[in-house]
Amino acid sequence: MKGYIFDFDGTLVDSMDPAIDALLGFLKESGVDYPDDIVSIMLPLGYKGIASYFYKEFGLGNSAEEVFDALIDRLVRVYSYTVGANKGVEPLLRRLKTEGNRLYLLTGSPREFFLPCLRRLELYEMFDGCWSVAEFQKTKSDPNLYLAVAKEVGLPLCDCVVVDDSAEALATAHSVGMKTVGVYDKYSARDEEKMRAFVDKYVYDFFDFDKDVS
Repeated sequence: MKGYIFDFDGTLVDSMDPAIDALLGFLKESGVDYPDDIVSIMLPLGYKGIASYFYKEFGLGNSAEEVFDALIDRLVRVYSYTVGANKGVEPLLRRLKTEGNRLYLLTGSPREFFLPCLRRLELYEMFDGCWSVAEFQKTKSDPNLYLAVAKEVGLPLCDCVVVDDSAEALATAHSVGMKTVGVYDKYSARDEEKMRAFVDKYVYDFFDFDKDVS
């Protein structure tokens, strides 16, 4: 038995393009003329940082908090009705579950994003546990996050397999002794070579996923 700990955005679901479209739609509807490199500016900021940037740079809303609430409302709708699963996700999860493995979700997204999405895609019931990293008050760059998750999973670190599209998250999981599978996503493709240097496996989609990660 292994405990597979899946990331959500960019790994299980193809959410980045719909989320970016929702954020840019907010600017367009507000009549904002934004720079061509707006996406590269937004990506490292997180949603609170994006709201603060929109408020300060474009003068939107009465406060960054008001902008944040408006963005979250839009994104909840996107995850609830638009975001789809990546190729091969559903059959892989079913196979791993049928073979007696435990499946978990660990994501930077809040529950109001991932829960309605997983339920709509009929994937939620396959997971033994789902967590947002905020519930641990840690980030994916903190080794203690993965130690806390392993405790919740109840398996040795070497029997925990982290599946993620983030080089930083995978490097952190690797550093505490977990197995790691890197997943291609166009927004993290620049880190593919870095990931391949330490992950146990790298896949372009879940049809290429091998259950035996040793």
